[in-house]
Amino acid sequence: MATALRKSANTLEVRSSTHGQTRPVLFLDRKMAEEIETAIVDEEITPILGDITQFNKDNGWGKLKIENGTKTVSFSIPYDILPTMKQTLIDNMKRDLVYLQTYFVRDRTDEVIRLIAVGILPTPTA
Repeated sequence: MATALRKSANTLEVRSSTHGQTRPVLFLDRKMAEEIETAIVDEEITPILGDITQFNKDNGWGKLKIENGTKTVSFSIPYDILPTMKQTLIDNMKRDLVYLQTYFVRDRTDEVIRLIAVGILPTPTA
């Protein structure tokens, strides 16, 4: 994907058009494209409990505090499921902890660099 972002381009956006309505399918900036080139996405879904501190309802990107608030990690919701997950996620932001179903995205050193959120589970009670 970084190939698509030649030196003259800073972003890449793919849109779908159906019945006169256009919606974004994929958006990349240069940094995201470079990460995709080297990133490894886990094949298994991993539930993770954290506090959502930020969420952009338009593009599906947000931030989640984990490990008792000592670490913040970015997450994204894929465009194809964003419309169905958006309101549930916004409603769950009122809670201190949210239980997200995620895929971990790792760098070459196997370090988690971000998450892809694909669902929300009921938050376990203490």
